[in-house]
Amino acid sequence: MSSPDFRGSLPPNPSLRHLKLQAKELLKSARQGDSRALDRVGTYANRRHAVTLADAQLTIAREYGFRSWTQLKIQVETTAATFAERLDTFLAEGWAWGDNRRARLVLDVEPALTQANIYAACTAIDAQVVERLLADDPTSATRVGGPRHWQPILYVTWSCWLAERVDEALRVMELLLQHGADPNAAWHNPQYQVDESALYGCVTANCDRAARMLLERGADPNDNESLYHACENGNLAMLHALGDSGLAAKDISYCIKHAIDYR
Repeated sequence: MSSPDFRGSLPPNPSLRHLKLQAKELLKSARQGDSRALDRVGTYANRRHAVTLADAQLTIAREYGFRSWTQLKIQVETTAATFAERLDTFLAEGWAWGDNRRARLVLDVEPALTQANIYAACTAIDAQVVERLLADDPTSATRVGGPRHWQPILYVTWSCWLAERVDEALRVMELLLQHGADPNAAWHNPQYQVDESALYGCVTANCDRAARMLLERGADPNDNESLYHACENGNLAMLHALGDSGLAAKDISYCIKHAIDYR
């Protein structure tokens, strides 16, 4: 018996369980030598022999218009989630070291997330929303909150969108700084028992313009992270910005050696 072909769009309320069953049925048919199933798998997995479950899942995902099974899975989970659950996922994953693919998909499904609160607006780097929220409550510029319990400026400088929305990020940062945000704001990294600065977030994104803004507003370049990692990126504008802001001689010497070793 041939496995049914599911090419097309997902239903309004897709079921991950049902999609998994489709993949298993396709795998079973392919392993039984069904020519139609083998043709389907061969189109996307580029093989007709020794078909695996991963091959079948990829085929199902591609037939529904997704690049991968993981992307399809995230889409289905996001569609089934509540607004609050989507917001939690967006804020938890929309930073430099988060699952950025999941954060982007969540925002695609629920664009209104950017208006939920100042932490979401800063993560998405939406200057218009940030400006409106600060007008309503100026004290929110410095209020710790969100799932990471960060100050809003950290959600900007550590956002996974920072490098691609630089102009908008500078507007958001300017608004926050005008309302009292701390250019030396930092979050505690329990894994290494160190504080990671807003400036280091800019370095992580290799965004020298955002880094220079913080430095010009008083950010300390000697934070034990920023110069060290800036040497790895090879961004001369970033290094100039740090160098113009009072680097300690010992840090300069150490990081020159690190840059040589890194190259």
